[in-house]
Amino acid sequence: MPIVFTNPTIPEPVTWESVTQNNAMPFAPSLAYANMWLLPDDTILVKNGATTKDIAIFDPATGLWTSKNDLPESASTSFAVFHPITGNPVTMPAQQPATKYMEYDIDLDSWTVTSINFARSHWGGGTCNIPNGDTMSFSNIGTSAKYDQATLWDGALFTAVADIPTVPLNNAGYSMPFASSNGNVYLMGSRNEVGSSSSDIVYKYNISSDMWSVGPSLPVALVQIIIVPLDGTRAMLIGGSTSGAGGASQFVYIFDSTAETYTAFAGVRTTENPTALPTAMNSAAAVLQADGKVLFMGDSSTLWRTTAAP
Repeated sequence: MPIVFTNPTIPEPVTWESVTQNNAMPFAPSLAYANMWLLPDDTILVKNGATTKDIAIFDPATGLWTSKNDLPESASTSFAVFHPITGNPVTMPAQQPATKYMEYDIDLDSWTVTSINFARSHWGGGTCNIPNGDTMSFSNIGTSAKYDQATLWDGALFTAVADIPTVPLNNAGYSMPFASSNGNVYLMGSRNEVGSSSSDIVYKYNISSDMWSVGPSLPVALVQIIIVPLDGTRAMLIGGSTSGAGGASQFVYIFDSTAETYTAFAGVRTTENPTALPTAMNSAAAVLQADGKVLFMGDSSTLWRTTAAP
């Protein structure tokens, strides 16, 4: 019987492609802490960054933008989560005074401003939904810029949980969280107080025990990372600064919380390394599409997306 040699198909590497937009983006992007939410109809709600109030919806299927009602108030630095009870998109403030959040009603195209019961002077770290539907946020205590306070929000009340045990000369300011289905929340991208430099320290919170520990160090010292949950145990880490707050990079990593390992999706973009970010990014917005691809809002009016699910 003759030997038959097969030529197995080698999958193409996942790279980045620009996303077709069939009408103009309805605002000039201001990327610092912009927000994105994947809506039930697979469209994407976008809040422009910085001090803007701009709101729009992008439909990846048609490439069309639709303007929506603006935020009723400016949200200088904010984070995108879903309300633990209603499931509506919420933009959670991160700059002083952090005394309220804004919730979006998709059907009515309207925003509701709600006061926060938990007094705080500043929300330094990020905010994320955790597997049980609640939301965790990270902040400081208003003294010495320690950024070591964490809270749990059930949709009604904010409740303090164990403080983050920041190591000496390090704080969790500008950190971003990933909530894994393994019951842990990983707070990534902290900052050193001396020189405000980036750090590779990761803080790990166990939800059931209400205890913190130091987690698996980042492969590169980064701060202001964009984190996109891919599934219950993996997340994509996009961009961030290697030189303290305000810088940017083209790094991309896949974090696996089961093994607590990082896989370099890409570093600096070259012809030989096409999976790196097309542009250096820091504190921008990204979201997992319904088809598993990752979309992020890049420089100027460009949208970028992975060519396949990572």
